[in-house]
Amino acid sequence: MKPKAFVFAMPLAMLAGAPAVAQNLSSKERARVARAAPQDQDAVYNCLMAKKKGAKTGTIAGGAAGVAGGVIGGASVGGTIIAGAVGAGAGRLLGQGTSTNSYCDDVLKHNK
Repeated sequence: MKPKAFVFAMPLAMLAGAPAVAQNLSSKERARVARAAPQDQDAVYNCLMAKKKGAKTGTIAGGAAGVAGGVIGGASVGGTIIAGAVGAGAGRLLGQGTSTNSYCDDVLKHNK
């Protein structure tokens, strides 16, 4: 492992681990909540927020894992950056897809 690559990769890992700002629903998501049946509006809101939180957590974890893998594997700085980006993308998809339970999946399916 090259010390130079580690020095360049650490700021990326620190940036990925920065605290997240407050999450809000987009205008499309707010419209989806408004369109939902009155008894389902709270559930739709909570499920959308859970998906958003899962996506953010997955992005951070995947990016950090990709950077760590690049550094441990002895990749160049460019390779480490690419590994972090690929890890972040994969982590976002996995986090968004696995952050809800079957109840949320049903509620969101019925209230599109």
